[in-house]
Amino acid sequence: MDLSLSNITFNQILVFLAVAETKGFLKASAQIHLTQSAVSKSIAKLEKDLELQLFVRTTRQLQLTKDGEQLFEAWKPMAISMQTAYRHVLQNRDNVSLILRVGLVSTVIPEKYFSTLQECFYEKHPDIQLQIYIESMSKLVEMLLEEKLDIAFLPDFKHYSLDQAGLSWMWYQKRTARLIMSASHPLASCSSLQMMDILEEKFVSLQEEESDNYEKDLTDRFADYGVAPNIVLPYHSAYALRNLFRPQEEVCFVDQFFDNIDYEDTVKIPIEDEWNGIICSWKEPCNQIQQQFLELVRTKAVIED
Repeated sequence: MDLSLSNITFNQILVFLAVAETKGFLKASAQIHLTQSAVSKSIAKLEKDLELQLFVRTTRQLQLTKDGEQLFEAWKPMAISMQTAYRHVLQNRDNVSLILRVGLVSTVIPEKYFSTLQECFYEKHPDIQLQIYIESMSKLVEMLLEEKLDIAFLPDFKHYSLDQAGLSWMWYQKRTARLIMSASHPLASCSSLQMMDILEEKFVSLQEEESDNYEKDLTDRFADYGVAPNIVLPYHSAYALRNLFRPQEEVCFVDQFFDNIDYEDTVKIPIEDEWNGIICSWKEPCNQIQQQFLELVRTKAVIED
């Protein structure tokens, strides 16, 4: 057996991979939770033990040498494979199934956007179980931040909170917006509407647990036309809006997935020049199971721009 690498530790290899990926000692130290000095010493020792120069250092950047590039390309997949194998061994030992925790909003119809995605994921990854949580929007964001969820599906207007919290997101269903109104409303006979048709309407709004995401989204849309929305009544939560909204003169701006109670005296009309829908959110960095699920989300996404 060739023992030329016997003095090299797996930790040294992981440090090398982190520095190569981030192209800097400082960024690598933050990623792998070591001091910059410890990272620098680890690379210096690795180069000494290998008798190879792995990086070219300048005052502005850090680049791999040709030797470093060859080792990086060979060692990275091996390191991923080793870590994955170790995780699987632990899970098999403890008889624990692979689980992906997914959050859905209680006021959105999951059958319209999630059921097909769920079936496709089970077909591709039968060894992974989806553990589904149904919660309010604010609770789902909180669970993502606390790493109690791996993935969450939210109405698109929640992206303000996601951006502020540093969470990642992407569109999954971006479709024509809808307007709920009374069947006796003057616009109720229209088969479709434009934003210009509704600028003077009276809107109900949503204050989801002291969050103004919904109202901010509506305000931003109206700002494109140089006006502010006429908001006459805010509901404290999406659940209250779903169950208690009885339109008279007021209208409600929603997506087609919003699970409002359909009454005989209400209609839901598409707004042809506005889009909204469902976004998928997660917290970086992603594990392999999250990456597999997100790849399927990208493949199945419906974008109607």
